[in-house]
Amino acid sequence: MSSELQSQMSTIQSDPTTAVAKLKEFDAKLKTATDEVTNPDVHDAANGFEGSFSKLVTQLEAFAKDPQSADSAALQSSISDVQQSTQDMSKVCG
Repeated sequence: MSSELQSQMSTIQSDPTTAVAKLKEFDAKLKTATDEVTNPDVHDAANGFEGSFSKLVTQLEAFAKDPQSADSAALQSSISDVQQSTQDMSKVCG
């Protein structure tokens, strides 16, 4: 999954529509995987990550549709939220 995510993030500038579509697919897989986590601590951390990632995809989609009117502050905030939720998940999962 990690290589799939990296691939689409690098494609966002050259083909944003396709990249966003693939990121949405990734997000759906992430949601399914998160729903299957049974450890409550891990589930909470994974759920936080999935939620922040989903918001980031929404912001990237807005940017891909119209870069001039996209809310860059919201995009930056979504990126920060993903970074924080990744750190939170790393703490729980070691």
